Amino acid sequence: MESSSPPPPHSQPRHPYHDTSPPPETTFYHGVADKRRKLEANRSDSLLYGFDLRPTATALLDSNDVEPLLIFIDDFTQTPIKKKQSKKKVFDSLAFHYPNSFILKLAKLLSHNPPLRIRNEVVSLLQETLIEKHGNNYKIIRCDMLIDLNPLILESFKIEIQEKLLPQLTNIIVDLAARIHTFRIGGWVELLEYIVSCISSDSDDELKLRKGLMLLADLPCDVVENKEFWKNHYGAIHENLVNRLLVESDNEDLQALTFDSMFRMLGIAQPLEEYEIGNSILLILLEFIDQHSKEEIVVKRVQNLVDFVCMDVDVIMNGKEMIVFRAMLRIVEKNDASRELRCAAIQVLKELSEVRWNIMYEIIYEISDANVERIIMVSLNMMFESDEQSSELGQVLLNLLSFNDDGILVIRTATDFFRTTYAASRDWQQCHEGMIMVAAFADRRQNDVTGLVFTAELMKIMTDEINHIREKAQEDGNPGTAKRGSEYLPDEKRIQSIKILISAITVTFKDRLSPYAEELFSTVAQLWGHDVPDSVKAIAVSLFNTLVPQFPDKWQMYIDIYSYELLKSRGGSLHAQWESARGIGICAMFGGHNFKTIVNVAMLKLYSLLEYGLSIKGEKSGDGADISDMAVSAIGKICEFHRESIDGPEVIIFQIPILIALN
Repeated sequence: MESSSPPPPHSQPRHPYHDTSPPPETTFYHGVADKRRKLEANRSDSLLYGFDLRPTATALLDSNDVEPLLIFIDDFTQTPIKKKQSKKKVFDSLAFHYPNSFILKLAKLLSHNPPLRIRNEVVSLLQETLIEKHGNNYKIIRCDMLIDLNPLILESFKIEIQEKLLPQLTNIIVDLAARIHTFRIGGWVELLEYIVSCISSDSDDELKLRKGLMLLADLPCDVVENKEFWKNHYGAIHENLVNRLLVESDNEDLQALTFDSMFRMLGIAQPLEEYEIGNSILLILLEFIDQHSKEEIVVKRVQNLVDFVCMDVDVIMNGKEMIVFRAMLRIVEKNDASRELRCAAIQVLKELSEVRWNIMYEIIYEISDANVERIIMVSLNMMFESDEQSSELGQVLLNLLSFNDDGILVIRTATDFFRTTYAASRDWQQCHEGMIMVAAFADRRQNDVTGLVFTAELMKIMTDEINHIREKAQEDGNPGTAKRGSEYLPDEKRIQSIKILISAITVTFKDRLSPYAEELFSTVAQLWGHDVPDSVKAIAVSLFNTLVPQFPDKWQMYIDIYSYELLKSRGGSLHAQWESARGIGICAMFGGHNFKTIVNVAMLKLYSLLEYGLSIKGEKSGDGADISDMAVSAIGKICEFHRESIDGPEVIIFQIPILIALN
């Protein structure tokens, strides 16, 4: 037998009782099993864990007696909050596993009119089970169970005197009515009869009236719509509600319920072919729609109107568009109206214009100029809100108003708005954004009049800004105004705003502004006057850098002064150095043969800028890198357009140390 090979030198001898083999691999299924064992080991020792629900369910639900459930709920209401969770799990399980039996037993218990604390809990459990747990599953409650449930719940609602429970009970009844409607068994006529009896009663029982109004206001249209029933009641209920709306002016809450009930009557007017009454209701509602001290209620009313306008209600709406328009503008113009309310009102107009744009065109055309001007101010203010929906709807309103006088009045009013409101506040960025937005609106109108009006206005704004820079620079250099210091010189934020303005306007309206380009170049060139400081001349360079690419055939007469300022050696800001490099590249692209005479000087300038950018260290090293990158870009443009004019040896001599530094 061959002997085994000896162990390698210096290795430790194997322990005879220690298993050195690798542990077995843990499979996926082993991992799942381990995880489950850990969960079960750590599971809280709750009432339902390891607990069979069936005996409890039998004790609470199976017998005809409600006493066991009453005792269980009573015990629950008196249990400290920290210890209620286990009993609450029993309710949740009953609602999930035995919803029909649980709801019926709760309804029977409620019909016995137990003490208030019990009723509170029973109503909450009914709402949770029906609406929160099974609100999306109408079929889970059986039809025969609904037939038993409905009279129990309705009778409990009739005898309830605690107003704080009425909203929850109303929600439960509305849910049951919707469920029974899906079974097509004739609806819930007893409910409709009770509503009519509450509203038609001549007694002074305000609670009964309130109950009827709450139910009618919240019932869905398809549930309320019962032609056989309303054939004999619709007109009388309408007359009663109108009288109450006018009389109950001192009771705002009751008047609000009456308003909502009338809105529900309006929703079923066209399906019932009650066109005359529907017309009357709509006119009254539009008159009262914003008459409530709580804005959230007014918002809800307007949002309901949005839904109504989107319905198939052509017969009811026919001829009422102007009244709807004026009612919504009345809301929009309120000084204390919130963003949400204004948005809801404009949404109504938007939906109305999409369905009936030809009628809206005629309506807006007939509005007086004074009214249009007021509304334009509202739309412009909305356009500059930070909220996206408000901004979009502000533009919708502005577009609607443009039907009046082909938009000319909009343009003129907007111009005055920016001259006064924003110019006075010196909110330059917002003013400029607004001017561009309205200019774009004018451009979309494709109207020569509006185009000419606003193009001229844009030119005036740009030249005014440029002249402002020059005037402040001259004031700063005037000994008589020296004590004012640099406070009145344009700050960097405003300078950047002016650059953005001119850049955005020239790019957006290049064709319209082309006839004014020479005037614009001439205005900017004035900033290179003898009495203007270098910091202002640098601004002129930056503006030329923006304008030349847009109008390359309009600037040739200024190439000498432009190139001189670009090549002039000045300290200036880092941004000014970056603009110099950028300008040289622009001159190389658009300067043609005029640039050939300064190619080598330009190259030397760019190399110096490149070297300067690389020398910047510390916090501003990023700015230095930007200068170097722009200088390299400009060198590339010179090589592309003027390669034959470059003095090769001289360029190479200066280029070698730069390339070494870049590496």
